[in-house]
Amino acid sequence: MKESVKMTEEKNTFNDIRDQQDIHQKGDHAIFAEACKGQLRLIAVDLTASMKSLRDLHDLSPAACVAMGELALTGMILAGDLKDKDAWLSLILQTDGDLGKVVVECRQNMTLRAKTSSPHPKVHLNAAKQLDINANIGTGRLAVLRSFGANEPFVSRIPWQQQGLTQTLAYYLAKSEQRRSCLILQVGMDKNGITFAWGFLLEALPAATEQTLNYLEQRINNMPTVSWFYENKFDPAQVLDMLVMDPAIKYLACLPISLSCSCSVAKMKAALAALNKRDLQDLAKKEHLTLACEYCHRQYTFTAADLQELLQATE
Repeated sequence: MKESVKMTEEKNTFNDIRDQQDIHQKGDHAIFAEACKGQLRLIAVDLTASMKSLRDLHDLSPAACVAMGELALTGMILAGDLKDKDAWLSLILQTDGDLGKVVVECRQNMTLRAKTSSPHPKVHLNAAKQLDINANIGTGRLAVLRSFGANEPFVSRIPWQQQGLTQTLAYYLAKSEQRRSCLILQVGMDKNGITFAWGFLLEALPAATEQTLNYLEQRINNMPTVSWFYENKFDPAQVLDMLVMDPAIKYLACLPISLSCSCSVAKMKAALAALNKRDLQDLAKKEHLTLACEYCHRQYTFTAADLQELLQATE
């Protein structure tokens, strides 16, 4: 009997949420873990279903899928640190190329939405016949906005890294977030569209030793590609296991992720009310006005009476 109790205690100590929750989930989710006795923080994000939906919603070309996917994966990795229920963050990529502008907004409740000004950038291939979105970007500018409730959002502007978008996002984590980490992002595609969208963050915590960091670097440098893991039926939790090879890895949380837009009639009215009086007078002459949300494409129709009411409220 004593031996049975001891085994149960060890299981609870080392398995954490795996006693109550299946970490090998289907569908979009984020997994948070610690390894090497609290020296490493690990995050894995699966956004495959959301990116397929965003591809269909915005009719995205492959280059737009990859750019939006990498931004969204990074955003959801960062969203795990948002504490306030009303907190949100937004990643804004502005380019001089045909990729245009891509915006991803993530919230504390692990929901996201995204939009782009240019859904159909051209397909460019590098020497290895792989998709090269750097050719679509030209000169890029990346901004990260963080909002914590009613205060004005805090804005970080990140210098563009010549190696590309993933390296620029990693630079943001290293410089603005002061994180000693490794960021791995990939949106897999074939002739039929998106096959997977996975992201991983391996972060050194204050207790991390040089020995542990050297071990982790060796593991990362000798690991197969993310595509290999996907093709061989691994799931994101299993990839984390393979990255650190720590039998005492502790899984702390596994949270579902979903698409959700915060647009509303009230917000559309507020946008109209913010127009100057002359523009609003011109709109009020119409029989009706239909506005569409740039994120979810939901349409809002305002009658002539609605527009007159808005106009009178501004006088």
